[in-house]
Amino acid sequence: MVCYPFAGVFGSIKIVILVGLFLLLNNLCYISLGSVLGVYSKRVPQGMIASTIFSQTSLVAAGFYTTLPPALDWIRYISPFYWTFRGILKSCFKWNDTLECIKGSSEVGANQCFLEYHPAIDQYKERGLHVATYNDASSDSISLEFVALVLLLTILNFLIYAKAWVTCKRFEKQPDPEDVQER
Repeated sequence: MVCYPFAGVFGSIKIVILVGLFLLLNNLCYISLGSVLGVYSKRVPQGMIASTIFSQTSLVAAGFYTTLPPALDWIRYISPFYWTFRGILKSCFKWNDTLECIKGSSEVGANQCFLEYHPAIDQYKERGLHVATYNDASSDSISLEFVALVLLLTILNFLIYAKAWVTCKRFEKQPDPEDVQER
């Protein structure tokens, strides 16, 4: 996080804060996910294994590095990494950003090209991520990504608290061993 401004990647402190916020939400979601799997498993090692497998699978299942079969395409929407990566890209890159290129556009300079025409941006568009796209309102808005991460975090924490509440209620109903011995 500290290296980005020093490398000149970001031009504004607002973008650095947004990236930090997305990374914070991503980490909180994965911590909560591990907690949910740990709380609902019968043994701690099983919960740890399930958490590790799901976390690593969700990185691949986000669909940015691989093309998922249509039957598995829905998995990306429960991956915190999917929403975080989208939010970070949309925060950092805008359609009017430019980069150095061999044959530039006359609109931005002789050796400058719009980021929108970069092959990496085209690959993201093929995978369903519209970032740095002219006249596309969804490529500039990060509210969906933010809401999705907060909603995922809320659901995971609700599952943790629900399990804790059920467990506490179960222990309340059990008789006290000292009361049983007195009778």
